[in-house]
Amino acid sequence: YIFGAEILAKIPSMIIFLLVPTTMVRAEITGTDIFSLFVKMVYFMDEPNTLFPSFHVLESYILLRTLPLLKKAPRWYKKMTPIVSPLVIFSILFVKQHLVVDILGAIAVSEFGLLTMKIAFKLWAKRRNISAKSGNTKLRANVKIKPNSLSCETE
Repeated sequence: YIFGAEILAKIPSMIIFLLVPTTMVRAEITGTDIFSLFVKMVYFMDEPNTLFPSFHVLESYILLRTLPLLKKAPRWYKKMTPIVSPLVIFSILFVKQHLVVDILGAIAVSEFGLLTMKIAFKLWAKRRNISAKSGNTKLRANVKIKPNSLSCETE
């Protein structure tokens, strides 16, 4: 359901990009130290348009919010995501890629996608007369939900 939530969050984002295109005027980087070169590289690779809502934040936030759902994720992933995701979110402010409003917009569309998928999954489970609990839950119709999957198999 994570992938579906991400797609549902990106649809309104793309509509916003088309209807209300945003850009940011960046300051010229004049330094020659390693950090200035890094910021120049970021500016070169990531143009200052389609800013609201931030896809950097959308991706990082959804990964962070859905981490408890990932039962089979590697241990390193579960330990690093709570560290790396906030760093990504804050770094886009520090290198002047986005504004705080871009972050808030990304969180809002992410929550929209997550909530919509949660409701859709519950409705799907209810229509099929199965338990909406995740994991290896045995279902009332002798059906098992595969972990982290929307597919089912009958016994």
